[in-house]
Amino acid sequence: MLFPHMGKMLEKLLASGQRCAILGMLQHNHTVVLRDRNMTQRISRAAGYGLAAVAYVAKNSKDGPVMSMEIAKAYDLPLAFLLKIMQQMVMANILMSKRGPRGGFTMARPAKDISMLEIIEAADGPFVQMLEMAEITHEAPFAKGIEQVCHEAINKARDRFQKARLSRLIS
Repeated sequence: MLFPHMGKMLEKLLASGQRCAILGMLQHNHTVVLRDRNMTQRISRAAGYGLAAVAYVAKNSKDGPVMSMEIAKAYDLPLAFLLKIMQQMVMANILMSKRGPRGGFTMARPAKDISMLEIIEAADGPFVQMLEMAEITHEAPFAKGIEQVCHEAINKARDRFQKARLSRLIS
């Protein structure tokens, strides 16, 4: 598995009450697909790398900063892309970075204060429903119903990701 820590995190998240299953992690795309009866939501490669990197730092930064190269090697990730994502985590106040020979990344806040949603949104932007069925269908009567179901499904996923604390997922 490319992301052993992330796989465990997602398994714990999904086993905790959601009727979801991980459909797969595509080797080249690295997209995790979560699915239940009401929705399919893709978590981007960037968010997956962010989840893996933050989990790795949380588990390994007790003795000092973790270098990005260490994370890239551990999960066979492209270093340049990983660095961009880790900088997004710094801007979101999830990680802190320190330059220099003893530099690297540490947690900006305790893992118990960081949600899975924060990490996903730091990488991908807001986790929202973007389907505009009324516009697509020129205001067809069924469009509002479809939009409502999608909106409810996204809100349930947002709530679940918000409740999933990094500290519990990495323990």
